Amino acid sequence: MVRHFRWRVRVAGVIAAFSSIVAAQTPSLQYPRPRQGDTVDNYFGTTVADPYRWMEDLNSAELKQWIDAENARPESPSCTTIHA
Repeated sequence: MVRHFRWRVRVAGVIAAFSSIVAAQTPSLQYPRPRQGDTVDNYFGTTVADPYRWMEDLNSAELKQWIDAENARPESPSCTTIHA
């Protein structure tokens, strides 16, 4: 009984060590950072910050550039793109 417990502890240790090595080698996902503006609205005395107001202009070249960068990022590091 004790030998089975020791064996399970060793296997769990090996699995934990292996998973930490794999996690350290997996690149993290880098999302494109959108610009935060300084737009503030005043609604009946209450100020409300709207740092992403610039994204409401759908014809903006800056927004198109940010969307292209967002779309170029894969869903995960191991994701492969399939074109139909």
